[in-house]
Amino acid sequence: MFFVGPLIVKDFVDSIVKENDLKLVVVGHRNQWKDLKEIDPKSFDMALLFDGNAEGVRKISDQLNIPKEKLTLLW
Repeated sequence: MFFVGPLIVKDFVDSIVKENDLKLVVVGHRNQWKDLKEIDPKSFDMALLFDGNAEGVRKISDQLNIPKEKLTLLW
């Protein structure tokens, strides 16, 4: 999973994953969804978005050329 949002929220998500022994690994972090364009979409299964955007998954998917199935809004 790739996390997009503030570092403090990423750390919180990491702790939830660890405490609940979830079968997830946070492989990377970016502050804004637009920064995902630098990342190969094949390098992650899902991007968890918590950066306060209002564009929605479809627009982000179209702009970054990442399948919308790989994008999940946390909020």
